[in-house]
Amino acid sequence: MLDEPETFAAAERLITEFAELDAAHQEVVTSRKQVETLLPARTGHEKLEETRKNIVTDEHLLLSMDGYCGQ
Repeated sequence: MLDEPETFAAAERLITEFAELDAAHQEVVTSRKQVETLLPARTGHEKLEETRKNIVTDEHLLLSMDGYCGQ
């Protein structure tokens, strides 16, 4: 019987390394998709917070105006 060639072991190592590399690539792709999905939500939340701050400021101005106009 013939000895197993060294290239068989090298091929097995390459298959294992490729699987690890492919898994890492898939994680990167998944992370990018998550960022693409969540970015609009983040932008929307920032706009909502700005609107809430503006509402509070406007309410304070309205309360102050009542006292000013009453004099």
